[in-house]
Amino acid sequence: MFMVFQEATLPKLSQTSLYIKFNESNNLTAEVVAEINQANRYAVSPETLSEIISLMKLNGDPIVKKAVKAYQDGDIIILDNRETSKIPPSLPYIVLSQKGEPKAYIFANTIVNKITSPHEYTSLMATLEAAYLALMLYKKPDKFVLNRQLLLTLCDAYTRMTVAPLENKLYMKGENLTKATLYTIAYFYKIIDAKELSHRSIPYKKFITEKIDESLFEQIVNDVNNMPDSSFMSYLDLIIKINPVRYKDLKTMYMTHFVSTCGTSLVFALENLGYLFLLITSANYKTPVTSYNINRYVGINVKKALTMMASINF
Repeated sequence: MFMVFQEATLPKLSQTSLYIKFNESNNLTAEVVAEINQANRYAVSPETLSEIISLMKLNGDPIVKKAVKAYQDGDIIILDNRETSKIPPSLPYIVLSQKGEPKAYIFANTIVNKITSPHEYTSLMATLEAAYLALMLYKKPDKFVLNRQLLLTLCDAYTRMTVAPLENKLYMKGENLTKATLYTIAYFYKIIDAKELSHRSIPYKKFITEKIDESLFEQIVNDVNNMPDSSFMSYLDLIIKINPVRYKDLKTMYMTHFVSTCGTSLVFALENLGYLFLLITSANYKTPVTSYNINRYVGINVKKALTMMASINF
């Protein structure tokens, strides 16, 4: 029987520009719906993963235990379709709702070769934990968005991730790198708050060691406020403006640089907080779901972010 699913209202992954592009070229939404409509055939039961669950409970952080319970309660569904799945590696999980009942769906075949293998359980554990946090973000967004100290830590991880391809592949440095970092910080808060920003309300000095003239950041925030939309490509237009000659090909090359620097599974994290959690959890467990270099690069604040989220009363 065909069933209609509605995506969770927050985060609106399907409304991001990156998802729309994927959907236009790969019919992503149709593939997701088709996969979920076959859940009875491809769903993996907690009994099948009893050994893996034991490893998770033994070696995972406190959030993993909550994620495991959500899986056992049916709020998270793990699908493993190696036969016909067309879900790309960029979508290891998604939060959807049917009749107002939100659930997180994990497409296990995008992240592990054998779901019952104890050698790959950390990848599944990181994805389960990230999917659980994305589910909680939908259910209780204020627990995240109003926790400005948590957002500060998440912004640091987001900025490191987003700027890494610019630094590692374009060899951006000095004043140009500082400006790119400031644009990224402002863009992150634009994604989160979805309103006109004030340069005084964004704690940019927490991220920049150099002394920055406040008027520079004010101009950067104004640029972000005046973006034609909140798409990542519009953000890249601002980065190109830093040096229009040197960075003229950035819009065609950034995604290639990003995938090689950070990993395919993090593409949607560029516009979606629910996917940034995967960077946090994967870096924590040092999994191959995300690249080794980005895991190491963001590692400083990962434990801090997870500790803060573990203390939230979901």
